[in-house]
Amino acid sequence: MQAWVGDIHGQAFEMQMAGVDISDHDVILALTLGLPPTYDPVIISFDSMSLAALTLDHVITHLLNEETRQGTCMHTAPATANGTTADNGALAVTSTSRHPLSKVVCFFCGTKGHYHDTCSDCKAWLAHRGKKAGDANIAAAFDEVDEWSNNAL
Repeated sequence: MQAWVGDIHGQAFEMQMAGVDISDHDVILALTLGLPPTYDPVIISFDSMSLAALTLDHVITHLLNEETRQGTCMHTAPATANGTTADNGALAVTSTSRHPLSKVVCFFCGTKGHYHDTCSDCKAWLAHRGKKAGDANIAAAFDEVDEWSNNAL
């Protein structure tokens, strides 16, 4: 949204430098006409305001707030019969993914449709890695400094 506001401000500035008279209401129109349908409720609230109360700063502030609100979609966990939230109270509010699984790409195998924590290839690799009981890591130090120091320039 900040980039969108910056683009509109830049275009308005260029038009003003070319001698075109641009009002704040023109900038507001440009900002709101290019928004996706998810911003319709905010635009409707702007339509119900008086022109005196509808300032450019007010519109920009509300658009940025709406972007933040849409970006942090929150939902609550379903309540149980006794009125408490299911599972853990700390997990009562969780964020939801805005991307459908069909567009998610696994970081482990690179295929679409799942996350790496549910990847069968990743689980198989981890299981295989854990079954190698005879493997061990070793650290070895070689003293090659003497060879290099004797050949120094």
